[in-house]
Amino acid sequence: MLPIRSLTTIILVILIPLTAGYAGDINQELIRASAGGNTAAVKTLLEKGANINFKNDSGHTALICAAKFGYEETVQVLLPNGADTNEKDIWNETALGYAAKRGHLTAVEALLTGGADINAKDNNDATPLIGAATHNHPEIIKVLLSKGADVNVKTKGGQTALDAAIERDSSEAIQLLKEAEAKE
Repeated sequence: MLPIRSLTTIILVILIPLTAGYAGDINQELIRASAGGNTAAVKTLLEKGANINFKNDSGHTALICAAKFGYEETVQVLLPNGADTNEKDIWNETALGYAAKRGHLTAVEALLTGGADINAKDNNDATPLIGAATHNHPEIIKVLLSKGADVNVKTKGGQTALDAAIERDSSEAIQLLKEAEAKE
């Protein structure tokens, strides 16, 4: 049985040519290729002039899609070609926010190197650090803290990254955040 990622890529490889003249334009194709991790198609579409920062109806850019689904190779292609690391979707989430909460370490590191706002807030005022703590990704918490993430930011509901780690009973995350002088 094929892993979900492979199946998604196969479906998108088939659908992109079938929908090229139907469901939109070259920019929509770029979004679909990025969401499926089809790096070769992304390169081709960029060469053909696709707008790298085009947003779909959900406000997703190619970079947000690639980071959200953990396609680090695609992220690495988009960044040097002018992808805006701080674009936000309709929920005010950035590529870094998605990568952090979903545990995509290589994407997180690439986005930070590419200039992503480490303390960008979504509609709930959650930062990438809070997302990483909420979804129990201590390795990402380490990276974010080492790059200067604000450890005491609170969501609209008053939750900090430490609160999220305590809620998840993640001893490693709790220790990392307390060492960074996080407050409850």
